[in-house]
Amino acid sequence: MEKKKKYFKIYESIKTSEFWPQAGEVYAKSEAWIDMVFMANLYERDWRGVKIPRGSFATSVRSLAKKWSWSKSAVHRFLVENSGTQMERKMGQEVGHELGHHNYKDFTVVEIINYDLYNPIGTPDGTDDGTLSGTQMGHTKYIYNNKRGKTEEEKIKKIISINPGVGVVLDKWEKLHPSFLPRLSDAQVARDLVQGKGLDPVLKAMEAAHKVEAKQYAPVILTLPDLQRKWENLKVYLLREKNEDRDENQSGRDDEVGVIRNALGKIVN
Repeated sequence: MEKKKKYFKIYESIKTSEFWPQAGEVYAKSEAWIDMVFMANLYERDWRGVKIPRGSFATSVRSLAKKWSWSKSAVHRFLVENSGTQMERKMGQEVGHELGHHNYKDFTVVEIINYDLYNPIGTPDGTDDGTLSGTQMGHTKYIYNNKRGKTEEEKIKKIISINPGVGVVLDKWEKLHPSFLPRLSDAQVARDLVQGKGLDPVLKAMEAAHKVEAKQYAPVILTLPDLQRKWENLKVYLLREKNEDRDENQSGRDDEVGVIRNALGKIVN
């Protein structure tokens, strides 16, 4: 008689615990695997004209390398070593492959083989306080039917109806981070940012954070809560970068003036 395999549910809230790698810490392969299961779509969604099915997610090697503190070559090798051909993916676990991936021009779609084993639909597994279903409201979202009868999506809609700028922020963040799936906490942070900083500064800060994320000494901002916590750090970094650019430009002008002066001196003499 075959021994029954053990399993247990892992809630995504583990990512907020001290046991999960913090920003800048190197992920173990097992942690990277669990992180990808978390990132996978619960329901099919569209991304830049491409249908991303349930159990898959859009990302890039660069963003995974930044998040896991790996080199880009290490991420690429991890994806390749754990992926199979299309025929092998249909066979799933029988050939030992856990991933599938397809490269597009600007992003990569990663598929979690046998995703239903990790997060099944139609049972309490993988849910929180009830059942899960999907909807389309600009995003594909988790819907938590809790005991009060209010869904998470309804709460997000309410926040957006009061402050439409929240929807703009969520849409912008999704464009910058393909694997982003808005939660109620994201909408609440977006609301606080828009109310406290203004919509335009928040959008500019998001673009700036994304632009410098791979640069040395730049603050690691991978989530909206990161942006809220590290707002001042980002401002300081951008100001320092601006001053360095200005100093370099001034140095270049000084060198140019020096060359002209030397040339004039030779002419006069």
